[in-house]
Amino acid sequence: MSRHHRRKAALAVCFSVLLITAWVRLALADGGIFPFILLGVSHSADQRAILVFDPETKTETMVLSTMYVGQPADFAWIIPVPNLPSRDQIAIWDGGELAFWELFDKTEPRLKTEPQFLQMPILGLGGCKHCGRPAPVAGEPEPPDSGFVGVKVVDRLQIKGLDITLLNAQSATDLTGWLNANGYRYPEGAVNVIEHYIAKGWSFVAVKVDTPDEESQSTPSSLWSGYFPRDPLKLTFRTDQFVFPMRISSVSSRPSGSAILLYVFAPYRVRAENFPTVEMKPFSLTADTLSALRLAYQEAFQKLLDQPQGRALVVEYAKPSLGQDFGGFTRNLLVPWRTYYLTRLRTIFRPEHMTDDIVFVPNETNEIVDVIIVQPQSQSHARLWNWSLVLGLATFWFGVRRRQKTAKKEALLLGLLTAIALGGL
Repeated sequence: MSRHHRRKAALAVCFSVLLITAWVRLALADGGIFPFILLGVSHSADQRAILVFDPETKTETMVLSTMYVGQPADFAWIIPVPNLPSRDQIAIWDGGELAFWELFDKTEPRLKTEPQFLQMPILGLGGCKHCGRPAPVAGEPEPPDSGFVGVKVVDRLQIKGLDITLLNAQSATDLTGWLNANGYRYPEGAVNVIEHYIAKGWSFVAVKVDTPDEESQSTPSSLWSGYFPRDPLKLTFRTDQFVFPMRISSVSSRPSGSAILLYVFAPYRVRAENFPTVEMKPFSLTADTLSALRLAYQEAFQKLLDQPQGRALVVEYAKPSLGQDFGGFTRNLLVPWRTYYLTRLRTIFRPEHMTDDIVFVPNETNEIVDVIIVQPQSQSHARLWNWSLVLGLATFWFGVRRRQKTAKKEALLLGLLTAIALGGL
């Protein structure tokens, strides 16, 4: 190939690259939409839950994850439920953490800014497999007597290092006594919370670390800080109401407040029947840095929390999708061909806010909520880019066509059309 042809080929390649760049610029003229991480590393919240409700069968699935700092052997968790799950409805879900990541990525408020060409990959291939379910044991003995007249141990099982006991109770005092006798350290001053659930006819799932043997007891375990258990707990049970057991958390929550993050699946968009529910509407913010934008968003979020009726749940995302459209781990909770309305709600509750359990009902409308924050781009930067693109395209076109008499006119026309397409610079 002669030097002349090589030069023309090089100019043609450069021209093609500029055309592609111009096309991308035009296609993303309003900017790209990318995740705007608000909650920090691992989408931190003191309590996280994925809730799936089927009103036809009146069944609810809860995937629960709670923040815990301390010795694993001291971990104790009491979960009230309207009806006890069966053994095959209890699991330690080894894909649950990635399901939380999938939903976080899908629902997190978005930052709309200059186009970027490198994005973080979305997690989410895989499956639940056996989900840490207990294996059936032939000839397993009957559950032991509780030792407390007002408490019945319905079942007891060990899954992935956790001891899970299913309980019915007729007496709050007896149940508190059973919990303390079995290492749950339930404060006797909070017996009224247990009475709240017994009065409603609810049952209890008690979870703690399986009792270690004598050898392991001689070696203290390392301090745990993070979500515990490592894989979330998954429970399915019958219920007439779509509910999240909130009041029990008042016993252990910090006085300063606990962050609560809920991903709620139902055939409709939901709201809380007994707590104010407000929307985070899309809006524009002006800030010089990403950290300043985060701070501005959190200030807007905080203002929404306190409503005249009390502390509110804030809807940050609400949109319908088929079950098969979600990530690989989340799909394990859903029917592929069924339409689900995913509603993401977040709040910060102090113990005095946790006066009741959260009851979900259909929202008045199924209006979509998808928070997009617009970060204004620098006008001088945008103009510099536009002028560079116009001059670059015109120059390379002239380089390719310079032997033609009309090369200058063609280059000028191309620059003019590009300027018009970019909005008049």
